[in-house]
Amino acid sequence: MTGEVEAALRGLGVRATAVAVLKDEPFANSSWLVESAERGRIVLRRYHDRATTADITYEHAVLRHVASKGWVVPAPIGDPLELQGRIYSLNRFVPGGPAHATDREAQDRRGRDLARLHIDLRGLAERLGQRPGWRAQHHNTTVHIDIDWNRCLAAFTDIDDRLAEWAALAAADAQATLADLNAHELPELVVQELHTLRWPLDELEEACMQPIYSAFRVDMVAWLLDHGHRTGDYDLEAIGRHLARTATPAP
Repeated sequence: MTGEVEAALRGLGVRATAVAVLKDEPFANSSWLVESAERGRIVLRRYHDRATTADITYEHAVLRHVASKGWVVPAPIGDPLELQGRIYSLNRFVPGGPAHATDREAQDRRGRDLARLHIDLRGLAERLGQRPGWRAQHHNTTVHIDIDWNRCLAAFTDIDDRLAEWAALAAADAQATLADLNAHELPELVVQELHTLRWPLDELEEACMQPIYSAFRVDMVAWLLDHGHRTGDYDLEAIGRHLARTATPAP
């Protein structure tokens, strides 16, 4: 256990009997599996270096709401802790891993799960408002207010001009398509496959599903470009993978 992790656990009131690294990256979200006599098996999270207390408090409110509806999620245990410029929290340990199946049955199951999740989230936006530091996907190239897309793209041109050109084209295509569809009229929530739960998509929502997905992939690229610009570490493989999932072909 490092001194940093020990200090965070002490500040959060945890006496650990064992700690195992799940993910430890300097600037990204990181986590440790913690064994404690008082609390059992829990997870210590350290949030990425851009996270704020207001941002994490909002995330915790959503997790608590979802947990109250019966979903198995890493619900927070207590309040977050700010320590030496980084934010930590304790969360419920949820065993298992991501589902990798891509067959039609798996896709239908994910759609049904999303539909039930979105039903359980109805009304939460009115109570919580917009997440601090974020905006809706159809309002800008990136949902993160503090990411300067043009600056990041310009810096990335010196790293890989082909991927930079692709990213610029994909961003322009996604925003132009959403503007043509009048996407500003969309409600600010996520919707998917809700017909069976009597919350059907309207024509605008149906039309915007693929453009919103492309915009989401561009937003993932924006996050990676911002990270690379700040750290000098560009994940070119991940950037290309996200761009390949947009509706814009490679130049």
